[in-house]
Amino acid sequence: MRKPDDEFIPLRDNFMFDSVFTEEHFFRGLFRAILPEVTVGELEQFAAIPFSHGYEAHPDVYGEDETQAMAVELEADISEFLIRWNGFYRLNIDKSLSHKAKRWEEMKDLRMIFIALSDMLGAGRMVYKIGTMLEHTDKMMNDGVYMYYINAAGEPTPDRPGLNAFCHYLLTGEPGEDAFVKEIHEEVLRLNRSKEWRETRRTMFNYVINEVHKGREEERAENMRRLFRYFIRKGMNDADACQEIAGVFGLSVDEVKTAVS
Repeated sequence: MRKPDDEFIPLRDNFMFDSVFTEEHFFRGLFRAILPEVTVGELEQFAAIPFSHGYEAHPDVYGEDETQAMAVELEADISEFLIRWNGFYRLNIDKSLSHKAKRWEEMKDLRMIFIALSDMLGAGRMVYKIGTMLEHTDKMMNDGVYMYYINAAGEPTPDRPGLNAFCHYLLTGEPGEDAFVKEIHEEVLRLNRSKEWRETRRTMFNYVINEVHKGREEERAENMRRLFRYFIRKGMNDADACQEIAGVFGLSVDEVKTAVS
């Protein structure tokens, strides 16, 4: 994640990603590129939740049509911690879906997509479909939840040319010849030129820091760990995250490293 200043902000920046896919046109196009076999109907609910706290479980972008809920989360990396974290996303969304349904069998299906900039599972694939295998059988549990990990650095997949083009742009910033990716690029350029958007981004960045900085003195170590996890999830390396937190809490980098280790 880049600090909020006047340098060019690419799509892989979390707030930029959220801002672009707040638009329904881009949201639909992204799902079409990732899951061309899935039809997205008329959206009954659509929302983006930019810069939610690192210890809360809200997807970056979320939508529902008549039969399914769809959520997308952009991560710099999918570590063992973040693979576990997907359970919190599912829990929050399922809770919302269950409240809306009159009967359990009326609950909408959930399609949850995690997009990462590097290979989180080590097999070199661009698309990993994650399911739960029933022990002692060769059957998958059919629970209405479909989870996908997208490795932007993976081998291009021939049946998803739109996804190949999107991942190339996400990593390099080069739009290439794909029409939809060119549209995304134009939106990224437009937002970069917007002083109002940059100010909103700066405000949200500061809000996250201020919220985590709150609390009594004895909570400081836990708050630092929360903020560290947040920065790592959004793309900072360990050293930059510790440097940023040191400035927030008025500590040395070594003190922060000790607190978050």
